[in-house]
Amino acid sequence: MTAYRRPLVPVALTVAALLLVACGDGGGYTAPSSDTAPPSQASATERPLGQPDLAPKTREVTGTGNPTLLENIRSGRHQGFDRVVFDLSDGEEPGWRVDYVDEAMQQASGLPVDVEGDALLHVVITNTTYPFELGIEDPFEPGTYPGAGVVNEVAYTGIFEGHTESYIGLDRELPYSVTLLSNPTRLVIDVEHLPG
Repeated sequence: MTAYRRPLVPVALTVAALLLVACGDGGGYTAPSSDTAPPSQASATERPLGQPDLAPKTREVTGTGNPTLLENIRSGRHQGFDRVVFDLSDGEEPGWRVDYVDEAMQQASGLPVDVEGDALLHVVITNTTYPFELGIEDPFEPGTYPGAGVVNEVAYTGIFEGHTESYIGLDRELPYSVTLLSNPTRLVIDVEHLPG
């Protein structure tokens, strides 16, 4: 009697497909139902959020004593745009200042920050706090984190006086949007691809 052996190709293809699904959107990012786009638009994972352009983006907030804390930075590649997600703890909504700059300099110290890329998108999230003010250890250490697609890498420099600072390194200046999502709180920066 000849033993039957199942071909390995379908199993390998299934495993590869599962890995692509798990990794394709920047670490499992899925917009919750409260963030779903209107029926006339594509879903948040198929299009950039907001209207990407090159203009500086600013949102000022006045905190009342319950600031948020950066917990993670994730990057994901998408069709026509790439996404950087700043995961934040529960608390009041943050503000932000995002703009292209010529040099990466750490806030407060003024020391240069090494970021891979010819274009630097400076991201400052406001109404944030130090971990010790919440009585916890730092959930996310300053450092350089890998990007995806047109995002070469993200350099997180740390927190100073309620301002959490990062730099996104790109090959060139590209249109981008900044969107705050909730449940859980995330600041999402979508960088649009351009031909050439």
